[in-house]
Amino acid sequence: MVIIDTSAWIEFFNKNSNFPSIKEQVRLCLSSHIVGIGDLIYCEILQGIKQDKELMKKFLPYSSYLNIDEVEDINKAWSFVSGKLGMQTEELREKVSSLAGLFSVAEHSRAALVAIADGQLPSNVGGGYNLRIILRRALSFIDKYNWDINLQDVCKWHADYLKPQYPELSEQLTEVNEILAVEKRKYAETKKRAAAIVANLLKKEEVTGRSRGWV
Repeated sequence: MVIIDTSAWIEFFNKNSNFPSIKEQVRLCLSSHIVGIGDLIYCEILQGIKQDKELMKKFLPYSSYLNIDEVEDINKAWSFVSGKLGMQTEELREKVSSLAGLFSVAEHSRAALVAIADGQLPSNVGGGYNLRIILRRALSFIDKYNWDINLQDVCKWHADYLKPQYPELSEQLTEVNEILAVEKRKYAETKKRAAAIVANLLKKEEVTGRSRGWV
């Protein structure tokens, strides 16, 4: 088993890395070795990507104020917390939201790994729909923040880490990877169709507006 240092993982995820040789070495390890990634390293990786540790120390005591189920106006809650930290609201939201997105990618990929290995397939009905939603949510975070993250790699890390308790996850990785590849392709196709539909609607609205003298 190979243990990769946290700093190497952070460079691996950084699209603008100045150390391409490190990225390549990590890829080689992933393709030819079992890579160990314990809780400590996992947390450090998540903390090392677009996270200000000092900011988190200040933010966490106030994070409970942002429970959307318990506040009447979430925007006011963000303003309150950002005021306590002496920051602009949008700056704080962006930094915290990116970290929340990263944790979501980690959690959604683990849930997908377990579900798919257990025989569930992404679909548009029932539990399969929930599975498709969390996969697409993870992919949307990766797109939004332009992260160099592959869900298949993340699922392998989960499988390696959980192998002592759940060896069947590693045994099903080939099938899981195939399904993830199909879902990623379908997600990209759906985004493309949606963009075309929106563009077409905007074009029709523009034509209608001109005919009625609105524009």
